[in-house]
This record gives sequence, C-alpha cells and structure tokens, in this order.
Amino acid sequence: MPQVLTNLIEAITDTALSVRGVPTSTTHEVTIGTFFPCDATAGAYAVTLPLAGTLTNDESRIMVFFKTDVSANAVTITRAGSDTINGATTYVLSAQYDYLVIIDTEAGGLWYIIGSN
Repeated sequence: MPQVLTNLIEAITDTALSVRGVPTSTTHEVTIGTFFPCDATAGAYAVTLPLAGTLTNDESRIMVFFKTDVSANAVTITRAGSDTINGATTYVLSAQYDYLVIIDTEAGGLWYIIGSN
C-alpha cells in the first residue's frame, strides 16, 4: 500500500475500515467503511457506490479502493443515482496500485475524493 494511503488511514482515528475483496464480476455493489482490494485480472468491471448521505452517525463515511493486479483491465467506480464523485459520474482505476479514497457528505449527493493517484 502506498505510504500516503497508509498515513491517511492512520490519521482518521475515528474511522474503522473493514477489508473486503471485491468480486471480479461484471458489477458489484459495495458497502461503506471498507477497504476494497480490487483484482481485475479476469476482466474489467464496475463497482457501484451506495447513495451518499444515507448513513447513520455511527457509520464510517469513508471507502478505499485499490487496484491490485497488473492487467490492463480497468476497475470503474460508479456513482449511485444522481450522486457525483467530485462532480464526475465515474472514477477509473487502470494501473496496478492505483487507489481512490472517498468520503460522502452528510447532506448527500456527493462523494469527495480525499486521496487518489
């Protein structure tokens, strides 16, 4: 894991992240508060975010995606509904070790990118 990502996760003291692998299927819906190592060796796929702003106060609002494989297959993180990811509808992890750290807004509708490469 890149040092900047490690530092970011350690700096967020009130957030606990679970580690869950993302299945390499065509599409996959993910859950909040989780670190997702994404392996696209078997083919490109899309990960659909939950709606922003739908969490309770005791839930982590952060999600981390990390592309683990060397294949040319992309992992595309896709918004739910009319949400945006820093104004965009998708974010693509295309190279090994690409990562995305996002946090949702309490008001909903927007995922902020707080770390990426």
